[in-house]
Amino acid sequence: MILTEKKYGPLVYRKRWFARQSYPNECLLTMYAQFLGESPPQGWSVQKFWTVLSTLDTDGEGHLARMKKGTAYEIRRAEKDGLEFFEEKDRAAFLDFYNRFARQKKLGVLGKGHLSCLDRHLMLTGVRQANHNLAYHAYVVDAEESRARLLYSAQLQEGYDRALLGRANRWLHFRDMLALQAQGFSLYDWGGITEPGSDPQREGINQFKLGFGGEVVQERNCYSPLLATSRKLLGKS
Repeated sequence: MILTEKKYGPLVYRKRWFARQSYPNECLLTMYAQFLGESPPQGWSVQKFWTVLSTLDTDGEGHLARMKKGTAYEIRRAEKDGLEFFEEKDRAAFLDFYNRFARQKKLGVLGKGHLSCLDRHLMLTGVRQANHNLAYHAYVVDAEESRARLLYSAQLQEGYDRALLGRANRWLHFRDMLALQAQGFSLYDWGGITEPGSDPQREGINQFKLGFGGEVVQERNCYSPLLATSRKLLGKS
């Protein structure tokens, strides 16, 4: 289980990742992200959370064999693109890249606190070609659960062939899986999908993640009463 906290003036927002039990005396604004316990806290709002889990228990060829043909083909082809995998230690470099991507995609930007609250439970990876960064991934990593969960993903939006960028992003996921496995992790969590068949507009994202051969699972997100009310007022539920 991973615990993170962020302060907003006098208020504290607490998030527990992969908790297997509820805890007494939680602060008023608390979320249990992907709760793994049997009984969520009484009186809390509980929502289904769908994701894809890939098992990290084989070598590179074994992972490729589990993937859909098109995904495996793109990764094999990317091996000829002169790509370089790296783990990013400079959080500012990641934030700069991600926020440029977010503004282009009209997504919310990240502040330093989004990463610093994770402390040692954060892993950043990237792919580059000829010293040009093409894509980045950020993970929540829980050694206790032997699980790494994709949190943020960004790729270059201009200046490169889109087909190359697509291959590079798939290749980065593949190399992430191998790197995480080498560090002892056994589960690669794709960070959520929409409920299968519920949203045709987002089905492409689902299929991208399913192309790597994982298993669809349903978990739960739990929100304290005050946090659930706040989310409703903000239109987030």
